[in-house]
Amino acid sequence: MVPYTFLSQVSQWYGSFLFWACAGLVIIALNVFITKDFKEHSDD
Repeated sequence: MVPYTFLSQVSQWYGSFLFWACAGLVIIALNVFITKDFKEHSDD
């Protein structure tokens, strides 16, 4: 949906690269934010 709306004027390969690079960084940041409070449980 995003490549066909926000990046519709970019017809080169870097439009897709830009989208997936930004999406990947957002997903990594969300993953770090969500899992920052996870704690490792010990068995003792």
